[in-house]
Amino acid sequence: YQRRVHGTAKEGKNSFGEIHYHGPLVPKPGEEPPSFRFKVFVLNDYLKLPRGASKSEVMNAMKGKTISKAQIVVKTSPKKEVKWDATKPQKKKKKKKKNKSKLL
Repeated sequence: YQRRVHGTAKEGKNSFGEIHYHGPLVPKPGEEPPSFRFKVFVLNDYLKLPRGASKSEVMNAMKGKTISKAQIVVKTSPKKEVKWDATKPQKKKKKKKKNKSKLL
């Protein structure tokens, strides 16, 4: 992963209390897959905050500068369980042939 963002962007502290991205925790068998919520804000000015600012510092600094906002929710789906044994030869799936005949 990338330790720093480019340009004038700055990273704040995440929910782990650190200043870099951590991916989501993998759900345990039988648990629902996670949903991700992204809050997007359109501001009319830059925030003058240091790298590592907390969420509350960012939210307070945005007061009076927010033009618009949206929330994006991404729902993931569980992966199919794949049973694979490296000691056994794997069968190739045959592709179905498409019927190329045309009706007149």
